[in-house]
Amino acid sequence: MTLQERYGTIADHVTAYMKAGPDTPLAHHVGYSRREIEFIALNERVVHLDDLIMRRTLIGILGELTLPLLKELAAIVAKVQQWPKEKTAAEIARTVQLFKKVHGVILAA
Repeated sequence: MTLQERYGTIADHVTAYMKAGPDTPLAHHVGYSRREIEFIALNERVVHLDDLIMRRTLIGILGELTLPLLKELAAIVAKVQQWPKEKTAAEIARTVQLFKKVHGVILAA
């Protein structure tokens, strides 16, 4: 999927942000990059990890979330949002519980 398909009219802004610094694909999902996730966390009112996973990307909708990916995404969002370690851990636990309770998905390593 191209950035234009993913982001429509803001694709140019996402692309510019991605090109403004060193970027690499995510270790646990090569379809997204670290700076792409940073852009979303900075600009799309991400309050909880599930906001990112279910409403700002297609990761959750397409069933692509794994526990290692969740932890990787949490680390990126935590850095951007300046979350303390306790909040980051709580967000991971909250998302694992949400996926289990609401979607019947057990996130395993």
